[in-house]
Amino acid sequence: MSLAHDMLARAIRASAPYWAAEYAIVFHYFTNGVRTPQRDIGWITLQMFKEWTGSGVYGKRGVTVNNLIKRAASQIDQIDAGEAIGDLDAISGLLQFAIDEFNHFSLLCKAFLKLDPDGRMSIEQMGDLPEGRRLVELRHAWRDRPNGDLIVELTEGGGLGMYFAVGDAFAHSTQRSDVDELIVRFAQATVTDEIQHMAGRFQRALEADLSREDWEQVDAGLQDQFAQKLRERNQQFGSAFSDEALEHMGADAGAGRAYLRRNLGFLGERLGIPV
Repeated sequence: MSLAHDMLARAIRASAPYWAAEYAIVFHYFTNGVRTPQRDIGWITLQMFKEWTGSGVYGKRGVTVNNLIKRAASQIDQIDAGEAIGDLDAISGLLQFAIDEFNHFSLLCKAFLKLDPDGRMSIEQMGDLPEGRRLVELRHAWRDRPNGDLIVELTEGGGLGMYFAVGDAFAHSTQRSDVDELIVRFAQATVTDEIQHMAGRFQRALEADLSREDWEQVDAGLQDQFAQKLRERNQQFGSAFSDEALEHMGADAGAGRAYLRRNLGFLGERLGIPV
């Protein structure tokens, strides 16, 4: 196994406990009788903010799904104008990514409007969660470091823990509300799309010709951001777990290994590494 494969496998294994912990937080929310319409509005609106802005994942400050679509459209306009055509695969990939994220946002928006038909919130208001703000700032801080853009982009999707948890929580339910159906559709669509996004980003990291020191920084950056993302996810879903419990969950290597085996086998197969 190459250095890149070995170090990437190590980084994934170190991140997995945080992904498993996100799963546990979201699964608890949907299965332990703590849901209310108002709490649903709270987590849904934050997730809408995350889908629209990327919470620091999409690029520099101010980048949104709208910006990504406009960027792709401007490149497509060059084709209409008869100008030199650039990397068509890159243009297609950017447009598809933006459309995927817009569709996720759309499903959540429909759920939000069913819960609050007269609801009016700006994107900025939707993102008004302290731990979420801290995650955005942390990601932008990491972008200023060597290999920072690569490291931040690897945090997109967060190991899919939230989305697998939603699917499992509703797997055996026989009576779902309209809101429930939209939430499940959102989770299913996100898993389908993020499997491709996640595998593609990790594949690009493998091909980045990083040194051992670079890979150690990748590992540290992922753990730093996933630890904060876990605090954000806990606050997003009602702060059911204490800070001490979150620290324990984020260090539970056994739970991480089990989560990888159960949910992320595709990642090892795509990357050619044991997970």
